Formats: sequence, C-alpha cells, structure tokens
Amino acid sequence: MKNLIMILVCLLFTSCEERYSNVKYDVTFNVVNKSSLTIKLDIVEINQNKFWRDNELEPEDSFEVSFNIKKDIDEAESGFLIKAFKPCGDSIVLNTGYFTNYQIQGKASQYYIISDNKIDLQN
Repeated sequence: MKNLIMILVCLLFTSCEERYSNVKYDVTFNVVNKSSLTIKLDIVEINQNKFWRDNELEPEDSFEVSFNIKKDIDEAESGFLIKAFKPCGDSIVLNTGYFTNYQIQGKASQYYIISDNKIDLQN
C-alpha cells in the first residue's frame, strides 16, 4: 500500500510539471525585415543549445519561431542573440536580454524589426 501511494504521488508531480511547462515557458519571436536588403537571419541561444540559422528574409518578409525554454533549451539561465547579415558581409546584432528560472523577461511574444542599421524590439 505504501508503494502504491508513493507511485501515485510521483505520477501526480510529474504530470503537473509537464502541464505547467507547456505554457509557462512558451516563447515566440517574430522578426520582420523592414530594411531595403535581403538579409540572412540567425537567432541563437547564447550557450548554443538551440539556434535557427540562415533564414533568408527579403524586405518586408518575416520569420516566426515558437519554442518552450524548458523543453527545447533546457537551460535555467541564458539569453538570445538575433543576428542579421547583410549581403556585403556586415552584420547587425541584438542581445534580446536574458531568461532566468526558465522564463523570459518581458512578454512571451516578442516582435523585432530589422532596419538598415539596427534591430529594435517593437512594443
């Protein structure tokens, strides 16, 4: 009987954690190219655990990525870099800030605008 109770308690905690992590740690980045150039876009988690590379964006195109920090990255603390590479070889880089305790600081859905000389977070 004692073993059965322990098993039920363990199942309860693991199933609650799974449901909890499905929403709490969800993040979406949406990046729009408002520059006059076709760029290559990289979004990189600072520890290189997860990245989206070589996404070519024409002017006015957008790229959206959704992920779960706890499941997809499995780092309690880190951050992201958004890099836009111009055809001439120059690049524009934005550090999006950091996340701690598996949670991004700020809104879970973040919109970034790439112009000819900078990347901005759109409020």
